Amino acid sequence: MSKFSRIYMPNIVCGRGSLSFAASLGKKRVAVLGYADTVAELAKDVFKDTDAEVRYIATVFDNLPAVMEFKPDLILAIGGGSVMDVSKGLHLFYENPDMTFEESLKPFALPELGKLAISVFVPTTSGTGSETSSAAVFINEKTHVKSLLLSNTLIPDYTILDADLTDRLPRSVQISTGLDALCHAIESTTARNTNDFTRAIATQSALDI
Repeated sequence: MSKFSRIYMPNIVCGRGSLSFAASLGKKRVAVLGYADTVAELAKDVFKDTDAEVRYIATVFDNLPAVMEFKPDLILAIGGGSVMDVSKGLHLFYENPDMTFEESLKPFALPELGKLAISVFVPTTSGTGSETSSAAVFINEKTHVKSLLLSNTLIPDYTILDADLTDRLPRSVQISTGLDALCHAIESTTARNTNDFTRAIATQSALDI
């Protein structure tokens, strides 16, 4: 039996100032997810010349009711891995309100997303890779047990790689997350399920870092 692998990826937009791409999608109700007030300011500036309604929703899981009430057609996550992971969960349960958390934990069995909203992820740090991955990790604050959502349907519709946002981070965060990205790049060249395509990207990433 022949072996093959399929690569699932978001549409990737890159370049300095590319955050502005989000406004070109023509969406009218934009839910902005992030941990800092500066995220809200960034998003409002991006959409200032459009007729879109922009609402900032801090990314804690308890804010699912706020997403449900707002009914966004665009979920815009700006931040690090935790911001993007929580955004995946919010998008999933926004479009599937009757799904239980236990049901969501069955690997590669989640429904397709996009019926109500598209997702655009904008990483500000390096290393987590959540903006291109099919996984989202959550930790129960009481039990400290990790739970994993795993499905290719969680990969965002668009990923925007804007180095201007990384430049705004404290120098210590730039260094630590850059080292994280380097470790992931090296590990990816030796993974058992690697292929020519992923090895080429991982190798070049390690050299660029």
